[in-house]
Amino acid sequence: MAIRHNLKLFDPLKDFEERLPYTPSCGSSKRIECILPKEEAETFPYVQINCLSIGYLCFDLDYYGAAMRPQDMDIPGPTLTMIAKDSGHAHLLYELYDPVPRKHTEATKALLRDVIFGHREMLCADKCITTQKQLVKNPLSPAWDVLPGHKPFSLSELAESIPDELKKKNRHEMPSVREPMRVKPFEETLVSYSRNCSLFDSVRFYAYSMSSLS
Repeated sequence: MAIRHNLKLFDPLKDFEERLPYTPSCGSSKRIECILPKEEAETFPYVQINCLSIGYLCFDLDYYGAAMRPQDMDIPGPTLTMIAKDSGHAHLLYELYDPVPRKHTEATKALLRDVIFGHREMLCADKCITTQKQLVKNPLSPAWDVLPGHKPFSLSELAESIPDELKKKNRHEMPSVREPMRVKPFEETLVSYSRNCSLFDSVRFYAYSMSSLS
């Protein structure tokens, strides 16, 4: 059955808690340490979100000021943003109205691939976390600064904000599933669509290199 929300009453943290698997994997770091009942697992800094279906797309942004990236790119803000207090790195969590089953149609697969590739490029994310063997920063844990958003999304809504050139690039460059993905140098993944974003992308590598020396 399709899930629909009354957005006036929508509480992203409550929704997150209700959508957690009954016995999710969890840990004090990104590495899975144990599998516990939901009530216990949700106290850990990292927790599993997707199990039998994909209900959330989580983008891992490993740079300072990551929480501002959607605003800089003029794309929809995430449902939840979990920010590391020491580094400013973040996980951006986009909740889907209707979770995508693990076995889905070719059309849904193509749309999901467009959304993941497009947002990963625009957000300069390291990866998109969707599998049950990957953990995300848990917004129910006090380990993170958490920014709640305003709504869940459909895949079509998320796809609307992706420029056509990124969709074409994705369909042209995506390798066969049997081929290993080539990890590009971080600078090569940048696609700038605004003046603020261009400036940010141009100078932040210097800032990062200087901060590593301090």
